[in-house]
Amino acid sequence: MDRTERILYVLQLENNTYYIGQTKCLKKRVEKHFKSKGSAWTRMNKPIKLIEYRTFVNMSYQEMELLENILTIKYMKKYSWKNVRGGFFSECDSSSIRKKLIKHSKDLPKEIIDSI
Repeated sequence: MDRTERILYVLQLENNTYYIGQTKCLKKRVEKHFKSKGSAWTRMNKPIKLIEYRTFVNMSYQEMELLENILTIKYMKKYSWKNVRGGFFSECDSSSIRKKLIKHSKDLPKEIIDSI
């Protein structure tokens, strides 16, 4: 199992949107987003700034995926699922995200369920 230092990060984007991601090298990954070479969501909504990051040591990729999804859902709860992407919820298409949220609705906060 690949265990190493990993960084969970949040980018504030244009259009009141946010992106949550994880990486082994924060500087390189954030630069990619700012150069329109990151995720489709950050190409569609240009990054404004890095607003949050946390470093985790000795975590597997799968453990980080779980944390990334939890943080994505936390941001969806605060800023609306339509404005946040990350983890398993990274597609730009709202209907795809909506279907995933409905599929996982038993595990989600009531505020998100009520908004889909």
